Amino acid sequence: MKKFFLSMFALLSAMQVWATFNATINGITYILDNGYAKAGVTVSTLISGYSGDISIPSTVTHQGLVYSVEYIAAEAFKGSSVTSVDIPSSVTSINYNAFKDCKSLTSVNLPSSITSIGGFSGCTNLYSITIPNSVKTIGSSAFSECTNLASINIPSSVTYIGDNAFWCCNLTSVEIPSSVTHIGSEAFFCRSITSVVSNIQVPFVFGEDAFLVSDDCVLTVPYGTRDAYIAAGWTTNIFGGGIKEMVEDIEMSSNEICTFCSTHDLDFSVVSGLKAYIVSGFSPSTGRLTLTPVTEVPAGEGLLLKGEEGSYEVPYTTTDMYYSNLLTGVTTTTEISPTDGDQTNFILANGIHGINFYTLSESGDLAAGKAYLHLPTTAVAALTRPLKLVFDDETTGIESICEEEKADDVCYDLQGRRISRPDKGLYIVNGKKIFIK
Repeated sequence: MKKFFLSMFALLSAMQVWATFNATINGITYILDNGYAKAGVTVSTLISGYSGDISIPSTVTHQGLVYSVEYIAAEAFKGSSVTSVDIPSSVTSINYNAFKDCKSLTSVNLPSSITSIGGFSGCTNLYSITIPNSVKTIGSSAFSECTNLASINIPSSVTYIGDNAFWCCNLTSVEIPSSVTHIGSEAFFCRSITSVVSNIQVPFVFGEDAFLVSDDCVLTVPYGTRDAYIAAGWTTNIFGGGIKEMVEDIEMSSNEICTFCSTHDLDFSVVSGLKAYIVSGFSPSTGRLTLTPVTEVPAGEGLLLKGEEGSYEVPYTTTDMYYSNLLTGVTTTTEISPTDGDQTNFILANGIHGINFYTLSESGDLAAGKAYLHLPTTAVAALTRPLKLVFDDETTGIESICEEEKADDVCYDLQGRRISRPDKGLYIVNGKKIFIK
């Protein structure tokens, strides 16, 4: 019997060793799991609780065993007087109400290891916070009643936004990334929000009253998805300012040609009657500017647009295209000087040679959303004629016509080159197109 009790005592002792328990180390209380050598910051056992600036270490040592600090437990700092928190890269989650009602909290450093955020509810002095790209879940009431949180960036890693996540924040606009698949009830209960931009391509039914926003709030959605959003319940009853698709509104004047620059990536391929060009080449000997058509255009690219007078809607897109372009776009009002280093600058205007690029006589402001041309000053000095705009989707390569004696069966290719022995293909013979099989 004595041996049995000794065995039971040994077993109980072992169970106590492999256990979860609290310990306060250097003023911070942790839940220690000595079975896995993991730890989480939890509610302080100190009478005064937490206060001031807190720096959480990535590991702590207790009774000779090293623990990795991997989470902030629920209500760990709730109601405390903590003013700032530095969280180590070992932490992956901040649990529900972890920092609830920390009204003195003004600064939080979130590492890129965090995948789940919850618990900043009632942090009324938190003016800004950066959510890292690692976060997948913004939990229930994560930032509710953060009344001074005026802006927040939801990264493209986020898939889940919980109930009341941004309830009663001082937000005016929200952009939802395409990765989001769930928005909980009253997630955006913010009457101050006047603009919601959703990048979700396939809209889903959201939680009850997920958006309680301004009566004139505008919802902007990807091009071609407006009807799908309405079918999924994203209606004008919620977004009183209307639902519009992500497009750039462009007005073409009677000149039917202009320079342009956008702050968004654009797709001109689906727009009828409007073409976009870059200046891809310049011939100093002839003054020829080669304008090459483009469809997918990155933000900030300088363009020349050609189209009939009227209004056009060009969809936003995502592109990593790169062009070698002699046009420079401006997205804010920019002062342009006649020269810039070894380059001479030109602006598009209606002058003595019609609508063309002209040099500047003095520095001046170029409006936002426009573009200017820059060419090597040495080449410009040798010009003896006006610049010539050649749209290379509208030319066969024949730039001039000269009379010569008629010669029967003289053959040219579509680039204007004389061919003595034409092979298979399309040619011009005696002014007519012929096809040789």
